[in-house]
Amino acid sequence: MRFFPHLLYVILLYASDIKEFKKLLRTKNNVLVHFFSEDDRDLLDTLSRVSESVKGLATIVRINCSKDAKLCKKINKESPDLPSLKHYYKGEFHLDYNRALKAKSLVTFLKDPTGDLPWDEDPGSKGVIHLRTPSELNKLVSRGERALIMFYAPWCGFCKRLKPVYERAASLLEPRDGAMAAMDVNAPVNAPIRQKYNISAFPTLIFFEGGRDRYAYPGRNDAESFVKFMKDPSPEELIVPEVNVPLGWKDEGGDTMVVHLEEDNFDESIARR
Repeated sequence: MRFFPHLLYVILLYASDIKEFKKLLRTKNNVLVHFFSEDDRDLLDTLSRVSESVKGLATIVRINCSKDAKLCKKINKESPDLPSLKHYYKGEFHLDYNRALKAKSLVTFLKDPTGDLPWDEDPGSKGVIHLRTPSELNKLVSRGERALIMFYAPWCGFCKRLKPVYERAASLLEPRDGAMAAMDVNAPVNAPIRQKYNISAFPTLIFFEGGRDRYAYPGRNDAESFVKFMKDPSPEELIVPEVNVPLGWKDEGGDTMVVHLEEDNFDESIARR
């Protein structure tokens, strides 16, 4: 086994080290294994930066499949294509890493390997502008164009359900209609934004125009309502069509214990109860 001092827990394993590899999995709960055939300097540099950011939280292992073909085949038999990254969690294979090969993405994953894919890395959210820092938010707002911004927290269940609806609405907008953006205000860097806009519930949707926040989004949470609002913004709540009582209940003959309250009998009916 050979250690690389410039990487935290980055190990180059040889064929005789299968026992050491298994021992490593027993003693480390969060292990990312990089299988490669030729030395990828860019990825090596990326892993070096990642290792510094996850010090004490994760272990990164490199296996040279050109030199250690038997070991590589035994461990990586399900994914013969190289390079590949496999993650092991609490001693067991967890998943094939399939996020971006960027330091930020790798660090985010290793800090929370069982968490959901960050929204800004989801290919389906390309139509949504993801604001990662207060400066990015200020830059968007300062343009003065209309923008609807969804402030959310990754753990929020309703936020998760709203995301695909929000994405669909963003994909239907024309550039002249403005922008639909999103910001994770659970991130420590964005804590000042929560305070500035008094965000106490998730998601919070605020409409911006003319370089400032104007009002909270007043409409319904469906794609068509979002699009309609962005094309013609108004602080007035969208009117929901009245739901009529179906025939066969109110207009049905015969005795019934159900009292249908209407404007002309409300006071009298309540007084009798």
